[in-house]
Amino acid sequence: MNDSKPAELVEDQILWLRKELCTTPMQLIKLVYIAHGWMLGLHGRSLISEHVEAWTYGPVIPSTYRRYKSFRGSKITSDPVDRTKDFTEEQSEHIQEVVDAYLEYSGIVLSAITHQEGTPWEVTCREFGDGCIIPNEVIKRYYKRLADEGIRKSK
Repeated sequence: MNDSKPAELVEDQILWLRKELCTTPMQLIKLVYIAHGWMLGLHGRSLISEHVEAWTYGPVIPSTYRRYKSFRGSKITSDPVDRTKDFTEEQSEHIQEVVDAYLEYSGIVLSAITHQEGTPWEVTCREFGDGCIIPNEVIKRYYKRLADEGIRKSK
């Protein structure tokens, strides 16, 4: 069953859940990616229907980058929208868990987490160069390994 969603819905939900917090584009991009990765690793299914690319500065969902790049390093000020009804219960709970688990992390810290040696981004860049699609299977294997090791957050 393929119930993956457009990244925009996941973005909206994350912004809704973080509405009282300052969320920058970098944080949002990394949180969408991390939520997608954990969904693949824990449940074997994609959260987003779009691909992730290995850009020079980390894993990026291109549509998310384009949608929020005008905010640069500043807080995203668009009005958040509750998209709970657009997700399955499992997806909605999953997004909430990821937001809660990574609540205190800045964009810089989230970026560092996704740039570690052996991450899907690092492996893809090393093997194929930046600008390539990071295969969901690579993301899935990585997050499944973290889950199997009992690691929810990489530091």
